[in-house]
Amino acid sequence: MTANDTSTNTTTVNAGLGIMVVGVDGSECSRHALRWALYAAAKAPCEVQLVACWQRPLLFDAGGLGVAYPADADLAQAATQWLSETMEACAAEIDAAVAAGCVVNGRTEVGAADLVLEDLSKTARLLVVGRRGHNALDRLLGTTSRHVADHAHCPVAVIPDSCPEPTPPAPPTP
Repeated sequence: MTANDTSTNTTTVNAGLGIMVVGVDGSECSRHALRWALYAAAKAPCEVQLVACWQRPLLFDAGGLGVAYPADADLAQAATQWLSETMEACAAEIDAAVAAGCVVNGRTEVGAADLVLEDLSKTARLLVVGRRGHNALDRLLGTTSRHVADHAHCPVAVIPDSCPEPTPPAPPTP
């Protein structure tokens, strides 16, 4: 995988009624937001795009000692792992949404999560994120959720940890 590749994991059924983008980062908060999004999507079937973003960290070497940068392949693999673990943790909810007529896709994107999600919001009917994310700064400030709430081109649902866990809909009976 190169820095410009996008990894995709897809579960599909019938075409949906628009696109719901869900930012995931491996945190429990993002899993909670995904469960909420899948529950909402099952009520009005659509395409649900799970997006895990990664970027090379911005590191400075002020002391002249040298800085070891993580390899792009390692960063991409970490994002792919977050996505896979999130999809596994929410497998029952994904299955229920698919049974209700949703299309569920997962992929990784290169770039800062706030900017990638803002860009994807241009074609989405709803953008869903957790209030706080995976890295230490996001856990304290919720910077991605604040940015997309201010700059997205579609409605944004910021799901707090305190939001009750949704009950997935029962699969349709034949």
